[in-house]
Amino acid sequence: MSALEYICPICDGAGDGPCVCDRQGVIDGVEARGFKDLGETVTRLPPPPAKLDEPCHDCAFRRDSPECDSGALYQIADSEHPFYCHQGMHSTADGRYVPREQTHDGRPVGHPVCVGWLRARRLETP
Repeated sequence: MSALEYICPICDGAGDGPCVCDRQGVIDGVEARGFKDLGETVTRLPPPPAKLDEPCHDCAFRRDSPECDSGALYQIADSEHPFYCHQGMHSTADGRYVPREQTHDGRPVGHPVCVGWLRARRLETP
């Protein structure tokens, strides 16, 4: 699998032609080169964070976040499947986060486990 390093210009509203990313909003270098060859502007995604020691300012697991009252958030905290930090991850038009690259089992490459999730699992409120 190649790294998804660029924002899809079609999904971003800046290009013409068919969408090649299946509306995920991110494309790899080969697809980006094709758009560049057609004269389209292609934007590189920002790099993911290397390490976070504190929950992000907008972490869903913070006590004052709008998501914190959601029962789904408690299910995520109770899950054995790690929850990963969204900082630097591309967000699609419908609000889903899509990492640049994933391992074979779906873990995002370059994104740490969410510190807020870790604290919520230990019953600490960030």
